[in-house]
Amino acid sequence: MRILITGGAGYLGSKLTETLLSQGHDVIVYDNLFFGSVGVIPFLDNPKYKLIKNTITNFELIESVVRGADYVIHLAAIVGEPSCKQYESSAYAINTGATNWISECAYRYDIPLLFLSTCSNYGKTDEVVTEDSPLEPLGLYADSKIQAEEIILDNDHLVLRMSTLFGVSYRVRYDITINEFVYQYYRDKLLKVYGEDTWRPYLHVQDACNMIIQCMEKDLRGVYNVGFNDLNYQKKEIVNTIVDYLGEGKLEYVKFDDPRDYRVNFDKIQKELNHQYKFSLKDGIRELYEEIQRGVILK
Repeated sequence: MRILITGGAGYLGSKLTETLLSQGHDVIVYDNLFFGSVGVIPFLDNPKYKLIKNTITNFELIESVVRGADYVIHLAAIVGEPSCKQYESSAYAINTGATNWISECAYRYDIPLLFLSTCSNYGKTDEVVTEDSPLEPLGLYADSKIQAEEIILDNDHLVLRMSTLFGVSYRVRYDITINEFVYQYYRDKLLKVYGEDTWRPYLHVQDACNMIIQCMEKDLRGVYNVGFNDLNYQKKEIVNTIVDYLGEGKLEYVKFDDPRDYRVNFDKIQKELNHQYKFSLKDGIRELYEEIQRGVILK
């Protein structure tokens, strides 16, 4: 299968590229390489890999690339609230506007599309949320993703609301919770923890890739939360696991009303995939620790 990955040079995209190539697929990565080329270099000599370096708002080029694919995995976005605030003028143009065009192109040429969204869309709630729960965008990032979701679903494509990822890929991010905690604690033997009682679901980046591919193979449509019920954690549980692995250091708990606090139910996707995760929280901490020891730090 010829698979187009927009944003394929990033944290998730580079790991997904590796996984798809290992399964014999042809992969086209469309990325502007804003964060550099580290996520594409390992694949450039692979004859089943093609890189197109351009902006996601080059609509004419995007249409021609989509038309030549068998399946589209749309990851390209300004990711996270801090980045959306920093690039506020572009957040909706990229996260919503470009998604609208890509979705319309895929619909026009009858090509299935998978759109990566986020469980952050649920905001803050005491309830365990499902795909039918109300969405509560608490910033530009979630709001732009929710608007994009509506477009995707109107065109009968697939929306995956992803758990917060962790673990190592070709372009590791150290600005997401577990990765950031491991790095800071290793470096400083000090960790400042804000909102230690808040809940989030977490998922290893390789398990995310495996589930994305299974969703593609089953040609799922509609909206699914992606993760596992027993990988919902409070921040303090994550911190305690890191301390147990890395040894004693100093923890500083800071009173903070974290606007995002949610536990997610993943029964719907588990009924479809019957999949069990391969990487636990402890597995992710161990591989991150080993990666940091090798001196490979990318922001």
